[in-house]
Amino acid sequence: MAYYTIAPLLHKDIFGKELGPANVKPGHMTLEVWDYVNISGKDLLGKAHYLHTRIELIITQQQKQSKSSGNFLTLSAATAKYGADAARVAMGDAGDGIEDANFEESVANSSILKLFELKKWCEETIFEAHLVSSAEEYAKVRDSNKVKNTDSIQRTGSFGFFDKIFENELNGLVQQAKTHYGATNYKLALKAGLYDLTSARDSYRSSTAAADVGMCAELVSRYIEYQALMLAPIAPHWADYVWTEVLKKPSTIQNATFPNVPDTNPELNAQTAYVRGTSSNITSAEGAQQKKMAKGKTVSFDPTKDKKLVIFAQAEYPKWQARYVDLVRDAFDGLTVDVKTITTKAADKSAVKKAMPFVQSLKKQLEGGISPNVVFNRQLAFDELATLREIVPVLLRTVPKLVKLELVALDEGGKSGVVIDVADGSRGEERSDLPALAEAAIPGSPSFSFENV
Repeated sequence: MAYYTIAPLLHKDIFGKELGPANVKPGHMTLEVWDYVNISGKDLLGKAHYLHTRIELIITQQQKQSKSSGNFLTLSAATAKYGADAARVAMGDAGDGIEDANFEESVANSSILKLFELKKWCEETIFEAHLVSSAEEYAKVRDSNKVKNTDSIQRTGSFGFFDKIFENELNGLVQQAKTHYGATNYKLALKAGLYDLTSARDSYRSSTAAADVGMCAELVSRYIEYQALMLAPIAPHWADYVWTEVLKKPSTIQNATFPNVPDTNPELNAQTAYVRGTSSNITSAEGAQQKKMAKGKTVSFDPTKDKKLVIFAQAEYPKWQARYVDLVRDAFDGLTVDVKTITTKAADKSAVKKAMPFVQSLKKQLEGGISPNVVFNRQLAFDELATLREIVPVLLRTVPKLVKLELVALDEGGKSGVVIDVADGSRGEERSDLPALAEAAIPGSPSFSFENV
């Protein structure tokens, strides 16, 4: 940053052949001079903002840099203390805009471990890869205990349910990171290109492991490639090592370009949100019962004992929602939904509060790219029952003491329904003695209950 702010004073052309108005020669620019410029040139910055030397005018640990307070940190000191890549990650995470950046030493410290563990994972999944041709073979190899790291057991062949979700997430996060880099919003680029990307990988790992299918080898390699490319501007040494030594690319990552990925699939986006939202609601409800029981409060079931989960899915919307669908249709301009217009036009003001969650769900779908025809015809962008069947193995593995799971497709009104076979989707036993909470289910938002067995 120091150089860019005073370059017009040092030379008149970009090649430095002619002295600038300050009449300062190269030999005059000693380290002491640069240090002075670094710590006293804030008024020269204006709106300029460069990542690679942004540490010069920062806040450390939420405090202004000051030699007297002992929190003064130079670029060379930060690099020596944390390493170049970890220091740059902390700088990138320090904030965007023209406000003073906040260099958190905890971020720099944690980045050292995060980058090391991520490098180690990349090495193990590529160098120790054990390829299998099916989910059945994956489970067999895993259960044999002959492969130490189960992440190394990877499927080949066509994509399954969780593969498609992960691929869609990769595409979306790469697009986000590229957009933020282009806008020099490095904190946001780091969020999408490192934190969210590794979070998506972790979700994919745990889901495919719980479902007994394992990760897809093609997607593992693609993730590592995208991860290296997204981190290259901020952690170039780490990225180049992974690119050349792990992925065995023929030349440095500095010669590579960001990947061109397709737009995300709105239906897969909706499916991903549904899977995570439903799973979170179920695990949170189970956890809430454990907390109540620990406090000696009355619980509807004993979470410490074997239990059954029943999920109620509704294919029909309540009839009262029809008029709000019409209001949302009128308020939709092709891009956004004006909710204030809906509340103004609603005939029954007392019912508006009850209807707002439904209105907000329609708004989210429309603004998220779901076809208006799908939304206004009140059709989900995906098969809800099929999606629930996909996450049954995951729930059975992740919810403590869960030994049985039933899926019930409700009739209109939610007072009766039929049990759906989670293996093949066939319709089985009819049920009429359903709990009252079954009626709370609507398409895209199932209700559920636990009971001990």
